[in-house]
Amino acid sequence: MGRQSLETDMDSLERMVVEFAKDNTQYLPSDAPNVDDAMQVVRKGVREGDLSPVLRAYESDLRTPFRSAVTGSLVRALLIQIQKTKVDVEVALSGIDRLLKSQQLVFGFVGVTPSLIILYFVGRWVWTLPGRRRGLRQGVVKSDVVKIFRDIERILCLHDPTKGDVLKFRDRGLLLCECYVLRDFVGILPRGVRRDFLEDLEDLENTKLGVERQLKTVARMWRVWGKYLS
Repeated sequence: MGRQSLETDMDSLERMVVEFAKDNTQYLPSDAPNVDDAMQVVRKGVREGDLSPVLRAYESDLRTPFRSAVTGSLVRALLIQIQKTKVDVEVALSGIDRLLKSQQLVFGFVGVTPSLIILYFVGRWVWTLPGRRRGLRQGVVKSDVVKIFRDIERILCLHDPTKGDVLKFRDRGLLLCECYVLRDFVGILPRGVRRDFLEDLEDLENTKLGVERQLKTVARMWRVWGKYLS
């Protein structure tokens, strides 16, 4: 919507109210010294959204709606109010349009933020991937895996058997986090045994097996896969 459209409708509304006030001088502002001053007050009021002469006439016509409808004054007041509603809608849309234009940069930044976050984590992962491989050759990966197995076994050993054979929600979450990290090191194993390692890892993540069998799973995993970390 162009600004010229709003100005045109506002000018039309002003002319309609002024002409209505000329034809119904009894509804002009009573505090004006003369008719010309009263018309100036009416023009200024229309620009500020004040349709007092029309509303006073409308209230008066509602007392005798049928007669006022026949004479046309009631219909005329209604049409002026419809024009006023149209102008109000255009003013609101114009304000929203200006607000959106002034905030285009903010909206664009908000829209691109998720993509930037994803790119950041992907780039970080790609950047650290060569370091992980170099760490494998230097024995760093071995110490990391040992620490993860130690943390997993510690979580299981600290479980209170009097509270059942299943981990609490907090310990279950910690265990799943450690297993998730452990999955990153599956690449250090030969391709032919990676599937078996993941099966053992799924058994370890299955808290329904109970703490005792999960501890046995940890022992089996270290006994079977420990040789690949030496």
